[in-house]
Amino acid sequence: MSIAVLMQSQEMTAEGYDAVNEKLGDDPPEGILARTAGTTEAGFRVFSVWESREHYERFREDRLLPAIREVIGEEAASGPSSAEVYELHDVFIKPSPS
Repeated sequence: MSIAVLMQSQEMTAEGYDAVNEKLGDDPPEGILARTAGTTEAGFRVFSVWESREHYERFREDRLLPAIREVIGEEAASGPSSAEVYELHDVFIKPSPS
């Protein structure tokens, strides 16, 4: 079942986010369907949609957390951020024009 992940951190910045993404490279993670990121009054938010919880957890453990540790530091990987994960009833993603 598809899931959504909403992460928020007051410590993360757009520059830090970009640095982590550069470390991750251009190869999209297996199972990701969509991702958005931006700054709000409450902090930096990342919203993603995944084919399954297993895809997200594998990416998080194998790629994301190691990249955060390397680029930003151990505190950022285990620091005060919040992540809400929930199953989706419906997913629609507009196809890219060919």
